[in-house]
Amino acid sequence: MAVAGSSYRPSATPTLLVASDYGGEHARAEYQTISVLLADLRGLIASWEPRRRDVRSRFANDGRRLSYKKLGDRQCAKMLLPFLSAANYLPGIVATFLIDRRIKSFFRVARDRTEDLVVDPTTWKPKAFEKLLRVAHLGSLLIAGMSCERQNILWVTDHDAIAANLKKHAEATNVIASVLSGYLQHSLGPYSCRNRTER
Repeated sequence: MAVAGSSYRPSATPTLLVASDYGGEHARAEYQTISVLLADLRGLIASWEPRRRDVRSRFANDGRRLSYKKLGDRQCAKMLLPFLSAANYLPGIVATFLIDRRIKSFFRVARDRTEDLVVDPTTWKPKAFEKLLRVAHLGSLLIAGMSCERQNILWVTDHDAIAANLKKHAEATNVIASVLSGYLQHSLGPYSCRNRTER
């Protein structure tokens, strides 16, 4: 596990932002990656957002997205270092987990015991449901350790198989909430989960 922003500590911010992104889905990848950012939403709006907007206005005012897959695009390549410099102002912590893709499942027992789950896993593709459980457990572990009493949680997930449509998104939200409740030793405020394409 790689962790950045280790000086971050939970604060009295009303809302803890949790953002997750995933990689290693292509056939030649040796590892699946699950990255989770926990950030002070109020501080993020004050310190990161103005810098993000400035970088985009200088390098990407045409709406293009920055991604490592597109660094062959000269404009995206120019944007990379200013974007990473701006990211230093994110008031939070990011953890990236690498999982050997030879590991097929962590949750075979849970999948067999459908009565313990808030959704029916047989309505999901096995790989997608496995991924959902991994994201839910790893993210919840971080939230349990980094959140404060009565903080609100806003979880933003990348748009992929675990939130492929409105039905799956709603089910994923319920699964994450159920898993999170098992890790917490304190009470949180309201929890919501959004797709990053939502406005």
